[in-house]
Amino acid sequence: TMYDIYKPWQEDFSTRPSLIVTGSGLWAIKLSNASIDMFYGYERNLTYLVPILNSLTPATKILWVLQDPVQTEKLDPSKKMITNEQIDMYNKAAMDVLHGSKVLIWSSSRL
Repeated sequence: TMYDIYKPWQEDFSTRPSLIVTGSGLWAIKLSNASIDMFYGYERNLTYLVPILNSLTPATKILWVLQDPVQTEKLDPSKKMITNEQIDMYNKAAMDVLHGSKVLIWSSSRL
């Protein structure tokens, strides 16, 4: 999990990277078949992650990459549950949860 990756860097400064580019959402949508319960879990888990990410700054710059839109007609049938509406919902949750944190939002796909 992201928690398992980032938590050790709080204690061990020597292994901490200077830049983290991260993001999530699509995997949760796919694994849960776009379940609303998974969405709420995503939002809750990201809320738990924010204090850890904040503690890594300023030594580490953290960029949260929003999920890119998809061309649904080109998706493999096993990924048809991934819609732009789902992606927008997850991206909005990430922006809301990360607002006011030290994490920078990378939203170049949505310019």
